[in-house]
Amino acid sequence: MRWAVFLLLAWAALGLELSLRKALALGHTGIAPSFVFCALTMIAASAPPGKVYWLAWIMGLLVDATFMLPTQNGADARVLGPYALSLTAGAFMIVSIRTLMYKRSPFAYGFLALVGSLVAQVCVVAIFTVRASVFDSLAWSAGHELWTRLASCIYTGAAMTVLAPLAPLLQRWLQISPASHISGGTAARI
Repeated sequence: MRWAVFLLLAWAALGLELSLRKALALGHTGIAPSFVFCALTMIAASAPPGKVYWLAWIMGLLVDATFMLPTQNGADARVLGPYALSLTAGAFMIVSIRTLMYKRSPFAYGFLALVGSLVAQVCVVAIFTVRASVFDSLAWSAGHELWTRLASCIYTGAAMTVLAPLAPLLQRWLQISPASHISGGTAARI
């Protein structure tokens, strides 16, 4: 595993997340793809599980560091941890089902991103909902957030399907072997 390449990838994915997310949003709904999760999916589809979880944790901390949670008094709060835990849970889901996927199909990567981001976003909503019930100052609507985030998961899966041809190149740069962790097509032929 090349850590310098991973850090460059994480930085680029976070930059895309911060700059293009609003431009690609569907109107004013807040529904937009997650480039951080697309990058994580490309890694989690092939890397050894132990490394995947650490990389998901690191990427989640980066998202936590940039995500501002609105409060009722108009100020914004930054909370470290929810995205780190949630991206790790999403990565766990990808690692759990990746052997069932046909590695050469862009739709497999899209499905992995969809399912993994669904798990991650449900975890984020649950964590912030519990936090909002404890701290009354948070401006949080669980229903609205869940709807927006679940729709964003579908968009993330579609974006990952388009970005999937980049996955083998990225895996080579990171020096992770896709052959050892994803089915070579036997699951698709059954």
